[in-house]
Amino acid sequence: MYSTALDIAKSFFPFGSGCGSFGSSISGEYYSFIYYLYGINEKIPQDSYETLSDSQLPYYLGQFGMFGVCLYLLVIILFFKYSKSIFLYSYNKYKSVYLMFAYIAIASLVESILTNESGSTIALSLIFCEKNLIKHNKLSYL
Repeated sequence: MYSTALDIAKSFFPFGSGCGSFGSSISGEYYSFIYYLYGINEKIPQDSYETLSDSQLPYYLGQFGMFGVCLYLLVIILFFKYSKSIFLYSYNKYKSVYLMFAYIAIASLVESILTNESGSTIALSLIFCEKNLIKHNKLSYL
């Protein structure tokens, strides 16, 4: 997936092959033209497309190109900065933000973390911690 995603990103620079065309369950279900164009149809049969949507980074790189990867990284960095600023007053929660984002960074290399239950759990954990801090008046600016 990574080598094909890099080839797609080079061929369709800078915006990638387009939404729903590579590395997602919808592209596998309808078996996108990209899979024929890059010979993936010879390696992964059409009836076992679930393996095509396992990795998040190739998904972004192939579908949305360098523009999408840069946008993805920008959103993650901004969300990280926002989360750090919220949990500044609670050291343990501040450390947990670092651990959660380290997990996101590592896991996005091997799975689609932001579209499965792990990503939902992380988002709910951050929301719960933020609401808890607001409830105890530790966030005066909100």
